Amino acid sequence: MINRPELAVVVCASLFALCLAGCSPGVREDRSINYSTEGGSVAFQHGDDGVFVASADGQSLERVFDSTGVLATSSPLWSPIDQRLIFTTVEPLRDANQAGTDPGLASADWEAFPDGRPFYAGQMEYTCWLSQAPSQDATTQDETSQEATQAEPKPLFTARCNHSGYVAANLAVRWHPSGQQIVFVDQVDEVHMGLFVFDLQSSTRKQVMERVAQTIVFAWSPRGNYLSARLHGVADGTQQDGIWLLAGQQLTAPETAWWHIPGSDQYDTGGWIEPLESLRRSQPVWNQDESKLAYPLSSRVASGQELEHNIAIAQPATREVGLLLTTSEPLRDLRWHPDGKRLGFIEGVTQWGVVARDSEDARRATWKIVDEAGVVSEPLADSDAFATSQLRQFVGWNASGEQMAVVAPIAVEEYQHKWAVLFPAIPSARDRVLLLDTSKTTQPQIVHEGMRITFPQWSPTANQLSLWGTFTPTHRSWLSIVLPASLRPGDPAAILDAETGQLSWLAINQHEQSQVGHYYLLKQDYARAWEWYTKGAEGRAEPQPQSLQDLWSQESQTRFAQEPWFFEYYCLFKLGRHDEAQARLANFRRSMSFQLPREGEELLNDINASDPMIQRELQQTLDLLTPLIQASLAAEVFLSLNASDDGVQFFRQQYTQATNDAERFAAAICLTQMLLASGDHVQYATFATDELLPFVEGLTTDKTLPGTLEVPSGNDIAAWREQAEGLGLLLISGMSCLPLASAEFQATLDEAQVRDLLPVWEAFAQRSPLPVDVVVIAMLQRLGQDTSDAVARSAEKEPWLPGGDKFQPQSPQQADDMIVQLSQLFQQLSRL
Repeated sequence: MINRPELAVVVCASLFALCLAGCSPGVREDRSINYSTEGGSVAFQHGDDGVFVASADGQSLERVFDSTGVLATSSPLWSPIDQRLIFTTVEPLRDANQAGTDPGLASADWEAFPDGRPFYAGQMEYTCWLSQAPSQDATTQDETSQEATQAEPKPLFTARCNHSGYVAANLAVRWHPSGQQIVFVDQVDEVHMGLFVFDLQSSTRKQVMERVAQTIVFAWSPRGNYLSARLHGVADGTQQDGIWLLAGQQLTAPETAWWHIPGSDQYDTGGWIEPLESLRRSQPVWNQDESKLAYPLSSRVASGQELEHNIAIAQPATREVGLLLTTSEPLRDLRWHPDGKRLGFIEGVTQWGVVARDSEDARRATWKIVDEAGVVSEPLADSDAFATSQLRQFVGWNASGEQMAVVAPIAVEEYQHKWAVLFPAIPSARDRVLLLDTSKTTQPQIVHEGMRITFPQWSPTANQLSLWGTFTPTHRSWLSIVLPASLRPGDPAAILDAETGQLSWLAINQHEQSQVGHYYLLKQDYARAWEWYTKGAEGRAEPQPQSLQDLWSQESQTRFAQEPWFFEYYCLFKLGRHDEAQARLANFRRSMSFQLPREGEELLNDINASDPMIQRELQQTLDLLTPLIQASLAAEVFLSLNASDDGVQFFRQQYTQATNDAERFAAAICLTQMLLASGDHVQYATFATDELLPFVEGLTTDKTLPGTLEVPSGNDIAAWREQAEGLGLLLISGMSCLPLASAEFQATLDEAQVRDLLPVWEAFAQRSPLPVDVVVIAMLQRLGQDTSDAVARSAEKEPWLPGGDKFQPQSPQQADDMIVQLSQLFQQLSRL
């Protein structure tokens, strides 16, 4: 019926994947929403938007620092003794000797990476900033509030580092437990980093540790009685990488006071992770009384063998070291229970999906607890909520130790629509937050679902979690691969009440307010959704057509995909406010339309877009593509809101009200996908046969017939456009009809319906050179009838595209395989 995606796309995607596999994934940005020591306030960084502070109930949100123009900003850290904050910003060194070290990929779009943007090595200079505690005097009072505001941050000192990830991942500075000093890393030569302390009283600095290394990650123990530093690439040639401990808060101790934990350098990640990221993941984890610290180890027993993974325990008081657990699977997210006798962790899959083995068991992460005797529990989340999903993150126990939390992605099988092949599901698009109360139940309870959850963190005092909640589309059209025509995620910060499941949102701008509206629209709380949409619409400019020459610019794509007009239309429709809904629908269409370049403007590669012929061809292309782009984006909205039934109603109306073939085709295609998503196979089969098939027949021109495909001459723009349009529409039509070629799908239809539809397809197959005979074969098989004539006729037809039967299904079984392959290919492309 239809060719597979063009081989060039597959080859390019494969090559791109190989390139990525051979490159470092960088160091992931930290976006933790950190609680103050007493738990009453939170602070977070939001990329270029700056640093923000709010009360822990989600109120009093204010920006205290504008990060515009810096490469990265670290998550702010609260003083252990008061309400002061420190954070860092980093910039590449741009002098002649450091040319070419600017890691351009680190400036990627914030919202494209809910897990944090990747940052890369380079010669950097960073600044540490201090924001004083709120003051009650008139100079710091907010004009509209009686609450005190955080003081404007002031620069404390600058230092150098060899990786932007020190700042982005929040690894550069830490408060001293006294609140009067700041420990930080600084570059001592072109390669090595050292550990220093800055005194707030005297504004002086001194080196804390004589030993230097290529990479250093450090932290204080919970009560501040130990400073740990994990080193990689130690400069003295002693090969004493690993964890070093310094007891006491006095940082003037001699070098001999540092204890090197034996064997702590054994952390083999397989060679694909940067050392800074590796050290970050293997940081030691202290229990509350500081009697023990746990840390992961991994090594190969012999060259070529699989990695062996361990949890080691060190006891600083006695300097005893031992292994608590050994497994063949990766380990991560080590978290102590407050009693210091139990350790929770995730085994099986790393946070970014890297597995130790290729077995099915290795691909399913498990959530476990090990006690101080090394006894490991059974998987804690062996329930329906985890039947097919991975575990994204183990958050640990709350302050009381009565509950522990885990974040797990909702399995793609729960929301994908197998037969709607034009709108494949995006894997790991949505998450669940689950709580396990060990005193009441042995099964985790879902406290939140529906958003993509990242950087969850327990409050130090209350039963609540800070986190980022990203409304991520669950489906995308194939069109989004080649055009910026897809929904865009947004991720406001939030506070989740673990008892009630209520969210207090910390949306910093109108786009994020609209994203909150999307969440409540998903939950069918239409009144609350409209409250948030109203906030997001304040002062919003009237919609304008997109500039065609700027379509691929990041700014244009951001505006293109962030416009909430269609969401607002749907919300008003559900509220019964139909006149207002239609106004929003008109705004949506205007914002998703395109204007031709003006006279004298160039389009691409010195093409004079004001040439009358080019203008004419561009306009005809836009007349065809615009309704398809608009309909595809609307379909993504319906699917992402679990509202395919309403999508059926919408596209039926659009189909009957269409004023031209382009609008009618776009509505027809999306209607078939909504019918499939809603499970109405009967109506789908009838509509595809009665309405879509005649349109397909009209596309079989001399320029799209099998065996006649020829490359147009270089200057014949009209021929190029006509052939591209015809082939594209046939491809889309074929993909929408592909389920009818599947024996599995035909089995869902009643025999009487198949018997009624068969003559229509049989007649079309007899007069059409297109490879539609596979649909006839599937129908004949469904009815238990002879297929030999259809098989013979199919074999006689010329291939539609070069490559023959490799690019189009010849049997119902091949059609089934193709549907699976299309889904798998799209998921791979989505990950790229």
